[in-house]
Amino acid sequence: LLIDVVEMLTEIPESELQTQYRAWYAKHIGFRSQGSVPGNLFYLTDPIEFTVTVRRPKMTIPLSVTGQVEDVRGERIASVGPMPLTEQDDYRNSFRPVVKQRGYFEIHWTVTPEGDTNAAAQAQTSFAVIPENEHETPQPDSPFGVNVHFTQGWPPEIASLIQRTGIKWIRDHWGGQYDASAGEYQSLDPTLLLAREHGLCYLPLSPYWNAKQMEEVDGVWRHDAGARQAEAYARKHRGYFDAYELYNEPNNFGGWTGRFGGSWNGGGWLAPFVDFGRQITRAIQRGDPDSMVLWPEGDVFVLTKQFVEAGARPELDAIAPHTYSLHQPSYPEDQPFLRSIAEVKDFLRQARLSDQIWSTE
Repeated sequence: LLIDVVEMLTEIPESELQTQYRAWYAKHIGFRSQGSVPGNLFYLTDPIEFTVTVRRPKMTIPLSVTGQVEDVRGERIASVGPMPLTEQDDYRNSFRPVVKQRGYFEIHWTVTPEGDTNAAAQAQTSFAVIPENEHETPQPDSPFGVNVHFTQGWPPEIASLIQRTGIKWIRDHWGGQYDASAGEYQSLDPTLLLAREHGLCYLPLSPYWNAKQMEEVDGVWRHDAGARQAEAYARKHRGYFDAYELYNEPNNFGGWTGRFGGSWNGGGWLAPFVDFGRQITRAIQRGDPDSMVLWPEGDVFVLTKQFVEAGARPELDAIAPHTYSLHQPSYPEDQPFLRSIAEVKDFLRQARLSDQIWSTE
């Protein structure tokens, strides 16, 4: 049964329908405020502008937007409106606050149907005014980086946001079109292209080659397919990178503990991983001889010593700890890896490892 037209009759006055609809619309208003720069991160020299829109109502309802801009202490910096949103303007308007100081701010919006304060809707927008940190060229001496996931579908616009913040490094699983039969990458890594376009340095991280694919040959664990891919990637990108990262948290990803046993602080997976790490490191450095390969470390200094004892040298050169504050107390300065930094550097020196420490998470 296909019904093309439905008509309903009601004795409710139109004014009452308007009142009921306004109450419903206030809960489903679809308010949006879009800043004029990426991430709502403005410089003092930028004109600050927000485009305000709402879902187009089914009835003609003139709307008014009011509110205020507050700093982090809750002090009012500027007022909003009243600013009309009308059918003639497609329920769209612009707000241009004047902010003459750096800091973090919130805009508290109130959208009210004309003549009906009981149906008001509330919304909030955050923005910041930051120093002008943007550079057009990479700054490899910067200590600041961020993890990204462009290979997992993040929109490329995020690269513009990172550039605007002044962060100079990004880390991602490496990508590009790999022809396994030919053992060659057919294209450059798209994340590298984004990094070059936005003046960012890029630390490429290997894929999650699975431990189930490891084979033991004459007492040595091998991952030949991974080694071919690693060498091909490094050969394709030779000269672009200061370093490559060997693997991300093998205790958590790639099936290492599932196949070989162990946990976050070592155990059964560690010796096979050392064989794997040496093979992959040699492959990367065949493709890119001047490169450094970073080996994984935890949020405490626990894996590197075991890697050395298991024969990771000379392939093990530099380490990449993940210095999360997962322990008590949880203040950043009490992070255990940081508190043991003198011990870490002493061990690196005695083991003849690089004194570079790349905290990649």
